Amino acid sequence: MYDWDADIPAADREKLLDRIAHEVVKRRLETPTILFLEMNRPLAGIAGQGIIFSAGMLAPIFGLNNVQRVSKLLREPGGVDALLDRIEALSKSDANPEVKH
Repeated sequence: MYDWDADIPAADREKLLDRIAHEVVKRRLETPTILFLEMNRPLAGIAGQGIIFSAGMLAPIFGLNNVQRVSKLLREPGGVDALLDRIEALSKSDANPEVKH
């Protein structure tokens, strides 16, 4: 089982950021996601704790390890900034063939 307080290994953190950003860009939700994250940046730590509280409902849908990693990503300093940077970079990238229409 994943440790709620353990740091996310760097490789896993990068994969998680890529996966979230890819899903956001694939669904063309860059603008609302960026606005939402920017507006709620001060509450990111509380959101991370809220995910822990809601883990019982979220885990069957997303998997416990994914829920724990996203919670940790939101709670860690710079996690939201890293996600914003990844979403913005991926949305501007011409190298992503799934984003092109």
